[in-house]
Amino acid sequence: MTHRRPFSRRDFLKAAGFSAVSGSSLGTLGLLQRAHASVSHQKGFSDYKALVCIMLNGGADSYNMLVPTGSNANPALDYDTYAQTRQNMAVGYSEAGGGSWSPAPVLPLNNTVMGFNPDFNGLQGLYNSNRLAVVANVGTMVEPVTKASIEAGSVALPPQLFSHSDQFMQWERAYADSQQNRGWFGRVADLLAPSNTQQSPSMNISVVGSNLLQVGQTVQPYSISTSGPIGIETGWDPDGEKLSVVEAIMATSNNLFADEYMVVKERAQDNFDLIDAALNALGDDDALFGAGVAAGFPEENWLFDQLKIVARMIAIRNVLQVERQTFVVELGGWDTHDGQNENLPELLQMLDAAMAAFNAALGALNVQNNVTTFTQTEFSRTLNSNGNGTDHGWGGHQLVMGGAVQGGQIYGELPDLTLEGPQDINRGRIIPTLSVDQYAATLSRWFGVPTGELNTVFPNLGNFNQQTLGFMG
Repeated sequence: MTHRRPFSRRDFLKAAGFSAVSGSSLGTLGLLQRAHASVSHQKGFSDYKALVCIMLNGGADSYNMLVPTGSNANPALDYDTYAQTRQNMAVGYSEAGGGSWSPAPVLPLNNTVMGFNPDFNGLQGLYNSNRLAVVANVGTMVEPVTKASIEAGSVALPPQLFSHSDQFMQWERAYADSQQNRGWFGRVADLLAPSNTQQSPSMNISVVGSNLLQVGQTVQPYSISTSGPIGIETGWDPDGEKLSVVEAIMATSNNLFADEYMVVKERAQDNFDLIDAALNALGDDDALFGAGVAAGFPEENWLFDQLKIVARMIAIRNVLQVERQTFVVELGGWDTHDGQNENLPELLQMLDAAMAAFNAALGALNVQNNVTTFTQTEFSRTLNSNGNGTDHGWGGHQLVMGGAVQGGQIYGELPDLTLEGPQDINRGRIIPTLSVDQYAATLSRWFGVPTGELNTVFPNLGNFNQQTLGFMG
């Protein structure tokens, strides 16, 4: 996956040292340190909560996830407007008879004239049972924008709109006009980590390797694979020969760096042994989740493989003595410039099956109300077809799942889908009406960030009138 830049040693030194002394004010770091101090006495939460981020890498076409089901005077809710704009990319389009459209395949949703893509059978059931919500038209913003303010040049825009790498990192930061090497999971963890009973392993667990989202000032992500914890010898030193040589050299060195290396190495080994033993003690899928639930798990589904190890990590939360955790998983392939009608259905089916099965797994563990799963992607696609696919857009819809979610609703304003309409800045690139900051702040508030500290974690949040969006209980 090429949409993320790894967090380098230079980045760490900058984050750990330079930012703490630069400028004439404390800035975000100083504010987080103050907030950290203000909650540090709260040792231990009274409950367990986890946030699970599903990264849809490449820019997922959310306008083919949520689709109008019929005729409506409102262009945002009218299938004919949608079909005319999307042309051969529209759900319900048929080549037969020179090209025609029908909303019949769209799956109906309660209390709305919008429907889900026909490949969202599992998610339709979750939405209609109030366990899934849609957050409409979210995107990277510095401040609220309109088409008129963009054309007048009177509004600050995120840098490098429509760029994969830039927009990906802006979603991870939830701080669009900053270049800081910390993500919003990381900033939240810096604030809340003192309330976790144990500090090691990290409360931020990654199944995707290096990611900016989980990097904090003091908290760094702990990486696992779909098989469990990753040993030091894995890949780098499968026979242990290199490690034994390094340790022999370190053992004869009277050096602070060597001493610290040994401390870090021993801590890593302790974490590996603890997690590996706890996961092995859970038994197989039938033993952990029940044979009936496990029988419904999808096969050959890379996203669910990641979510299943997340469920297993959640199952050992008491062994790890943690009350707050974040997890990051990913599903790539969403950059559908070509072959969208062939490739998008497979991606949607995989996402649907993985999320539905994960919900069932959490139910079997009796933690559905304690875990909130949400999607994010760098941008949605152009409404306009390029002939065989779609191109990079801006605002799009996101999915939020869990027992604490106020589901069965669409939050935010559904955009006008008229090509060259009031929310289209070019070829159906839709101007967002909700910011990543608001989306992330809503999740963070449920997770345990005090309301008074949200502006510390999300420095641009004060630019928006509504700080939280109401989709979390």
